[in-house]
Amino acid sequence: MNLSEDALIQIFHQLDSISISNFILSSKFAFHVFCNSSELLRRYELKITSRNFKQISESVIFENVKFRNILISVKSTTEFKDLVSDNIFKIFTNQESIEKITVSNHDWTWNGIPHDVFNEICKNCKNLDHLVLEGAGTGSYFDNDEFPFKITKLGTSMITFHWYVGIRSPRVYFLESQKGYLKELTIHQLPYDFDGGKVLKYIIEEMNLDKFNYGEIPLIQNGQKQAIKEFEASEIQITSAYEIVTHFTCDKFILKLSNTDISSDSIEKIINPSTNIFDNIKEFEVIDNSSNRGIFGVFLGLFRNLKNILKLTFRTQDKNINTIFECLKIMSNLEVINLTSTAPRALQRYQTILKKAPKLKKIYIAKQTVEDAINAFKNSQIEIFDIENSQCLWDFTSKSKLLCTSDGYNQMKIQETKFLTGVCFKGQTLW
Repeated sequence: MNLSEDALIQIFHQLDSISISNFILSSKFAFHVFCNSSELLRRYELKITSRNFKQISESVIFENVKFRNILISVKSTTEFKDLVSDNIFKIFTNQESIEKITVSNHDWTWNGIPHDVFNEICKNCKNLDHLVLEGAGTGSYFDNDEFPFKITKLGTSMITFHWYVGIRSPRVYFLESQKGYLKELTIHQLPYDFDGGKVLKYIIEEMNLDKFNYGEIPLIQNGQKQAIKEFEASEIQITSAYEIVTHFTCDKFILKLSNTDISSDSIEKIINPSTNIFDNIKEFEVIDNSSNRGIFGVFLGLFRNLKNILKLTFRTQDKNINTIFECLKIMSNLEVINLTSTAPRALQRYQTILKKAPKLKKIYIAKQTVEDAINAFKNSQIEIFDIENSQCLWDFTSKSKLLCTSDGYNQMKIQETKFLTGVCFKGQTLW
């Protein structure tokens, strides 16, 4: 069977590791091309999974083929755990050619490959320079005391483990071991917990990286810090968020609140002191997934430091939301508010906003609260919009009269020649 190298490359891209093993065994030409083609070895990534692990580890094929890239995808099954312990080294006996290792493990309750085994694999791969760790089950690899290998590129879901709540000393052993070697780093989650900020600070200030990405966001390029359009952090990444705004110019900050149990006292000690590090933030958004636990009040100290924002968004059903708007007097330049809340006391909420935000131009609200919003803002120049579809519910600047249908929020706009005469709601005149 005479197949060109290009044809083999196309075929191998369509096959899994077991099929490739059988294919090579059935064709001496294929085996010869595979073993001697640097282009093929560069493109092909050996994928090791619980399904094919045993066959690959026992195949003579993989003792002779010098792979460059391998991907190990682990799952917490008893069979696979046994295979990892017994057979993992057979695959890598003659694999000094390996340049890149990817480990994928999304089970945060299990390490996958034991730390000592993983370190031994990396140590045996003399040409290894690129490591990729995917999933919550890989974060613990950074918690060892010794790392007998050096790499220049690292991509990882996380650089710390998020369940070590309360740790204050930074876990930087891995980073210290790679200092002077690691040049490119990509993390997909900001460091967690209360040492997270110190870990991030160490990366930014001490590692001298050429490239540092937070997901798709470039933080450092060619050794230079970059301006950031937006970034997000959760309440257990709050110290990391502080380091981001300290070191980088950022336009928008998104805070995500979750169900994570965390000490409110610990949060308040961090965020309550007055600071000017948020002065460059122009947009602030809160996405509250905390199951209405009423934790908004914990972040009052943070809101008080957002003096220069122009746009404020709260996606929440927290019943204590009204308390937050007492901080609006500090946000003296605020022009736009987005608010999904349908919590009680909507009229009081809108009256507070009117009083505390003198430069407000637009407010986007839940349509269920339109009557209270119109009552609060009817004598102002603030435009009211439906937050779901951005439809204008109330517009004074166009000198228009808004008529409401029986459902209370679908409007027809009738142009008036001189001034706004009134609005009807559910068939009744409001004033």
